[in-house]
Amino acid sequence: MEPFKTGTVTENGHGTNENLMIVKEGLPDERHEPIKEFGFRHAFFYGGPVLAYAALIFFLSSLSTFPEEMPSFFGFDKITHFLEYYFFGCLLCRWFSSTDRYRKRRCALLMTILIGTAYALGDEWHQSFVPGRDASLWDALFDAAGVGTGAATYPLILQRIFTGREGSGKRGRFEKTSDHND
Repeated sequence: MEPFKTGTVTENGHGTNENLMIVKEGLPDERHEPIKEFGFRHAFFYGGPVLAYAALIFFLSSLSTFPEEMPSFFGFDKITHFLEYYFFGCLLCRWFSSTDRYRKRRCALLMTILIGTAYALGDEWHQSFVPGRDASLWDALFDAAGVGTGAATYPLILQRIFTGREGSGKRGRFEKTSDHND
């Protein structure tokens, strides 16, 4: 794979070469980011799974009763809330960290936690209107914990998938570099 070339970028962000790097003033060379076109494909690939999973959560919250085969041991409900929102947190973090802009990528964890927790609170409020269901602050707390854990572990999961092992020395998407290689 050929590395990106450095070139000039006009004030509106467009350059003369398709493979340009954005050179931000005051930032070291290792933070140069490739210009990437954001359009329908990007929104569909990153945002589509988030919206589909949010719709699934809404649908499941709209059900008055669940099948009788559900296990009924103590805490099962909280575990399912945590896991349901853990995957939601991973998907949200994937979407928010898909940008090429370094500053926006840095905010991915915070945005994931804020949006995921807000959705969890809205979901609990929605359940208060469903016959046979009730809103629970404890459920919302486990939802928020799931979102936060999903967002925090998403970069580690990516590192594990792409490097095949932990601590291989390869840098992940969220890590800063301290050395400069030309």
